[in-house]
Amino acid sequence: MPSTAENSKITNEASAMLLYEAPSGIAIFSFDGTYLNNPVKDFWADIPQLSLEEFIKSEKAPYPFDLANMSIDDNLTKSLTRLCGSETKLIVGSAQLKAIIENELGITCLCVDVPDCEVIQCSPKNHVGTLLAEEKSKMGKRDFDVEVLIKFLRQHDFDVKPEMVSESVAELARLLLDVKLCEMEHLKFLSILLKDFTVTSGIDTTNWRLFQFATVPKMICCPRSSYEIYPPRKIFSREEFRKIQANASGYKTHFSKIGALSVYEDVVSLYSKRCSLLLDLDCLVEDAKAPSMLLYEAPSGIAIFSFDGTSLDNSVKDFWANIPRLCLEEFIKCEKAPSPFDPANMSIGDNLAEILTRLCGSETKLIVGRGLHKAIIEEKLGITCLCVDVPDCEVIQCSPKNHVGTLLAEEKSKMGKRDFDVEVLIKFLRQHDFDVKPEMVSESVAELARLLLDVKLCEMEHLKFLCILLKDFIVTSGIDTTNWRLFQFATVPKMICCPQSSYEIYPPRKIFSREELRKIQANASRYKTHFSKIGALSVYEDVVSLYSKRCSLLLDLDCLVEDAKAPSMLLYEAPSGIAIFSFDGTSLDNSVKDFWANIPRLVSNPVIFFP
Repeated sequence: MPSTAENSKITNEASAMLLYEAPSGIAIFSFDGTYLNNPVKDFWADIPQLSLEEFIKSEKAPYPFDLANMSIDDNLTKSLTRLCGSETKLIVGSAQLKAIIENELGITCLCVDVPDCEVIQCSPKNHVGTLLAEEKSKMGKRDFDVEVLIKFLRQHDFDVKPEMVSESVAELARLLLDVKLCEMEHLKFLSILLKDFTVTSGIDTTNWRLFQFATVPKMICCPRSSYEIYPPRKIFSREEFRKIQANASGYKTHFSKIGALSVYEDVVSLYSKRCSLLLDLDCLVEDAKAPSMLLYEAPSGIAIFSFDGTSLDNSVKDFWANIPRLCLEEFIKCEKAPSPFDPANMSIGDNLAEILTRLCGSETKLIVGRGLHKAIIEEKLGITCLCVDVPDCEVIQCSPKNHVGTLLAEEKSKMGKRDFDVEVLIKFLRQHDFDVKPEMVSESVAELARLLLDVKLCEMEHLKFLCILLKDFIVTSGIDTTNWRLFQFATVPKMICCPQSSYEIYPPRKIFSREELRKIQANASRYKTHFSKIGALSVYEDVVSLYSKRCSLLLDLDCLVEDAKAPSMLLYEAPSGIAIFSFDGTSLDNSVKDFWANIPRLVSNPVIFFP
């Protein structure tokens, strides 16, 4: 950094001055005047190294320029006259200031408009965006331009539509714009102020945030200060931190003129306002979204979820393929009441009717999974319903056979009949790794297969409900459930609602990775009340019960199928006698000539020895 003597030499000989209106006052910098031999239009694109000569704080004096009377106050007049004289060029950022200074003081001025710059923010939305000129002009009006306001809000990750823009939303957006403009002014001033320091220190500030620029003067002028948010070691790399400390001593006097601590506090205050406004806007936008409800028949009761109705703007047929994030509002358990729908009389239970009326009103859309429910609710309650059939989903099981399979529609329709379809039954059993032939299918085998089908249908219903229930939790937690089993889905609500519970089979540490466990535990507190409505422990126990039934049925079927296999015998002349073996005769369905090439598993019977 130039010494005081060098500064005096520059000021008196080939120097030029820059008058800059900072957010907290008027700054006057000196710089090498030969720089102006380059085109003035490039001044802000490649700012020269600057030395701060004077800083007049706003809180100590009113604004020094009187634009109405085209005059300038005595304090700034003295400073400019002393620093500039009559021959030194002065750079200003406003044509009005140029006119006042030249007219009142006779100092030659060059006007170079200060361009807008990008404000890179550390905010809840962590948005990087450039303020558009049209936002300044149009959003300040009372009769705001909705299109421009929406563009501004979408820059901050708010998904808004014209019908969602109320006067309250517009007012908060205007306040947010004011904060953003102030942040831009601070960033421009700090970029200029720190130019010489960053060049001397060899620090690349290309990706720096406003907080980083504001922290450097505070670190240098107030090295023992504390930091409530963003301490230096968190926002600077080790190398940047080392360079700042190594070059600090030469700039302490330089930066102390601006009141480094007050500038930092201004930036913190703007950050707090920005966060508060973003949170308030988030609440208003969420409230403005068209609410919709989902009525879902879970295995243990009726669940009613709320969700953002704007998702229905997409094709309804894709609803289940891309389920929106849901919030459980009510759950009516089956053990406490029978099914609230009476198809015979086309009526609905009083409890469910009261809940739907309270939650839906007359304008809210209600998604249902059955045409019958749509007809009853619309006729009795006058609530508009959309019927979207709930598709079957794949049940990935932890079973002795560890089978992954999709239930076929024909299995549901044909296997329930007393005169079952043997071909469909065999296909179903082969899905579960049973190698059966038509002659092996007895009435007992068919009965066990029907029971296994019932269990599988129940497992599917539980899986569909748990996928829907956990959707918001999974998205928030960032967990990939692509390969999860039914047991994993059922375990999450139990872990959250009953953290001290024990597990007879499949404890969490056995079925989740360390990262999954960490994410579940980290987000558990937000969802405990949400999941407790369904009775998480009873849902888990239902899944365990189905698992036990499935295992038992598979073992019983295995015994029956083995017994049904046609036994065959092998007589073999051994060197010391005659050996007789039994084996599974179904292996003879293959070519007999391959018998010795692929000998079946043999069970030895008593050997007959010859003397």
